[in-house]
Amino acid sequence: MVNRNFCPLCSFRLSGPDIERCPKCKVMLAEEWKRKESYEAQLQKKSETVQGPFHPVIGLKCPLCSEGVEIQAVQIEEYIVNGEKLGDSPIGPMYAPNRCIVAFQAWRCRKDHRMFSSFETEWIELCPKCMTRNSMYGKLVRSCSACKTMVPVDFYRTEDPLKLMESRGWTYAPDLEK
Repeated sequence: MVNRNFCPLCSFRLSGPDIERCPKCKVMLAEEWKRKESYEAQLQKKSETVQGPFHPVIGLKCPLCSEGVEIQAVQIEEYIVNGEKLGDSPIGPMYAPNRCIVAFQAWRCRKDHRMFSSFETEWIELCPKCMTRNSMYGKLVRSCSACKTMVPVDFYRTEDPLKLMESRGWTYAPDLEK
């Protein structure tokens, strides 16, 4: 916001907002205020947009702000989803942990909105004590080969990968790949 109590060029204090010219540097105040407002608007837009090289895909727009979008490399996010409570340990309650690995096609727009289109999900049941991969021990139990902990299969939970991605600031935009 331009302060109209001072000259935008030399910062001389003005006696009122209705003066046409600055008493000190003789510049036309209306033109200088307009130039300064335009310059501040450009700075504001530049601070909101992506800095550095940006290569938009022609014909695609961000679903959030309608700016151009850029395709990025495939990325991977990992999540731990806790299942049923198994019991208490000296360090606190133990839950049946399930690791979710999401590989996805990432996109970004000029305003740095993070989006993804296609994705693949892999769920890995982990040992609640040592957090290593469990293996099946029959149909009803998973067993850890390292610490011999056994966890019933029903104790593990899965969640919607779209909600997990949303929790970290990613927006699902499947229309970007059409």
